[in-house]
Amino acid sequence: MKYFTAIFFVILFGFSAIKAQDTIPKLKLYKSWIYMQQGKPYKIIGVLYEFKDSTILISNSFKIKDYQSNNFETQEISIQNIKEIEFRKNNNVGKGAWIGALSGLVVGTILGYSMGDTKNSFNYLSFSAEQNAVIWGVGFTFLGAAVGAVIGSTTIQIPINGSMDNYKSNYDKLNNYGVIKR
Repeated sequence: MKYFTAIFFVILFGFSAIKAQDTIPKLKLYKSWIYMQQGKPYKIIGVLYEFKDSTILISNSFKIKDYQSNNFETQEISIQNIKEIEFRKNNNVGKGAWIGALSGLVVGTILGYSMGDTKNSFNYLSFSAEQNAVIWGVGFTFLGAAVGAVIGSTTIQIPINGSMDNYKSNYDKLNNYGVIKR
C-alpha cells in the first residue's frame, strides 16, 4: 500500500509539473443561456462572444478550435430583449464529476484502509483492511462523482431585465466571461 501511495503522488505531481510548463494562454469558453424578455426563441444557448455598448454577440460553437480557425457564426442580441444571462464554464459538469470521483476514491480508500480488519458478531462477514479500502473506495467514488457533477453544474446568473442600467452595472463581470475582452 505504501508503494501504491508513493506512485500515486509521483504521478499526480508529475502531471501538474508538466501542465505548469504550458505558456500559451488558453481560450476559456463559457456555455451561456440567454433568456429573452418575450417572443420566440425564449432561450438562446451558445457562447458569450463579445459585449458591446447596447448588444451582445452569441456564438454557436462550443469548440476552441473553431475560434482559432474563425469557423463560427454569431448572433447579435439587443440588451432591451434580454431578461437574464446564465453561464458556466464549458465542460464543467464532466470535470467536476472526474475530480469528485478521484477525490472520493482517495478519501474512501484511506478511510477503508484505516478501519483495519473488521469482523461482525456473526463471523460470516469479515473484511481485511485491503478489502475495506476497496469497498469504501468504490462507494466514495460514486458519491464523489455525483457531488462533483452537481457542483460543476452550478451557473452564474445575471439579471438584465432589458435595462441598460443593469447591463452597465454588470458589464465588467460579463466582460470577464466573453471570448473577446475589452
